[in-house]
Parts: sequence; C-alpha cells; structure tokens
Amino acid sequence: IVNEELTSLMGGTESKLNYASYGPTVIMLVGLQGAGKTTHVGKLAALLRKQDKKKPLLIAGDIYRPAAINQLMTIGKQLGIEVFERGNKMPVTQIVTEGIQYAKKMNYDLVIIDTAGRLHIDDALMKELDDVVKVAKPDEILLTIDAMMGQDAINVITTFNEKLPLTGCILTKLDGDTRGGAALSIRYLTNVPIKYIGVGEKLDQIELFHPDRMAGRILGMGDVVS
Repeated sequence: IVNEELTSLMGGTESKLNYASYGPTVIMLVGLQGAGKTTHVGKLAALLRKQDKKKPLLIAGDIYRPAAINQLMTIGKQLGIEVFERGNKMPVTQIVTEGIQYAKKMNYDLVIIDTAGRLHIDDALMKELDDVVKVAKPDEILLTIDAMMGQDAINVITTFNEKLPLTGCILTKLDGDTRGGAALSIRYLTNVPIKYIGVGEKLDQIELFHPDRMAGRILGMGDVVS
C-alpha cells in the first residue's frame, strides 16, 4: 500500500515530452546555477537523438557565466551535436531568435536552449527568461533542479512556476545517497511532473523518470527494473 501511494504521489506514470506537430520542437532548460543545466542540455539532446531519432541543435543562451558557452561547445563536440552560439555580446533573445531560424533552415527537428541561471532567484533573471519564452515559444520548459536541495527545491519550483509556464522538471544528481525525497514533494506540492532524472556525471546518464521505480528505491526495495 505504501509503495502504491508513493507511486501515485509522484505522478503515477511517467510523463512524456510534448513534441511540436510541425517545425522544430523547442525545449528550454531553466534553473539555478549549479544544478547541472548546461550538462543536461547535452544529455537530453543525446537521449532524444538516440530514442526518438531526433536531429538536435543546441543554443548557447547563457551569456553571463563566462564558461557556459565553452562548456556547451565542448559537450556538443563530444556528442557530435551542433551548438549555435553568438558569443556573449548579443542579447539572448536575439541569439535564440537567430538560432531557431537557423534550425528551421538546416532542417533540425529539435532545439534545446541553455539559459542563464543565478545562485538565487531574482527579478532580472525571471524577466530575461520570460523574454526568451516570448520569442522561442517553447513546447517544453523544463526546470533542472538539484535533488540534494531537499525542501528548498519546493520554493525554487514554486517561484519559477509562478513566473514561467513550466511543463516539467529534470531532477539532477540522483546518484549517490539522495534517495529522492525531493522527488516526492515536487509532484505533490507543485503539480509539475518530473520528466527525467540525471543519475551520474557522464553524458549518457539520464533516464525517463518512473514513479514506480523511484518508490521502490525510496522504500529501499531496490530499483529492480533499471
């Protein structure tokens, strides 16, 4: 009974991504600095290329953290996925607009946008993300959240969700000892579905979130299927 209740608390079944019916599907990753956003842009692209035969383009939209563009370029190179970047002198809305136009021209059917994070939520960050949403019109806005944040994760999600139409979460750093307490409360308290989990540092260590398997893991019953 506990297992079943836990599973339904976390959403019951896995939540799939929404793909656009025509044109490239646009996915935007948002979140605080240090949650693994840039890495997960690459991880998600690699996963969807493999699973759903997508042709992804990554857009470097974090123009504030000096290493972010280089980091994304390195990830793109490792995965053999093109990265669209215009340095950090141009407004991010312009970079995103040009990136999506480029994707259409080059027949990419998936665009994943890396966005700026801050160490805490502030109005400037939210305004910028909102501006990006307006020009990109994303099919998915995924919040990357560090599983080790504990209860503070709820405040972060709630605040992001008030300002942006979040469609889901990527819960990162679920390797190690965090058994996913945050996973429990996220779905129940915010109604934002967890779509993917990051389970390690490597670029293939991302998987679809299965509430039933997470319930087994939290209860110490082991995740037999995975």
